[in-house]
Amino acid sequence: MKNLKVGVRLGFGFGAVLLLIAMTVLRLIRLQEGAVVTDRKININYKNQHLAAK
Repeated sequence: MKNLKVGVRLGFGFGAVLLLIAMTVLRLIRLQEGAVVTDRKININYKNQHLAAK
C-alpha cells in the first residue's frame, strides 16, 4: 500500500465507503420488505383466528 500514489489510495477509500453505503441501503430495503411480509402474515393469521372463533 505504501507504493501506491495518494490518488489511488483515496480512490480505494472512496470506493470502500461507497460499497458500505450501498450495502447499508440494500440491507435497509430488505429489512423493510421483511417487516411488511411479517405484518401481513400476522394480520392475516389474526383475522383468520378471529373469524374461526366466531
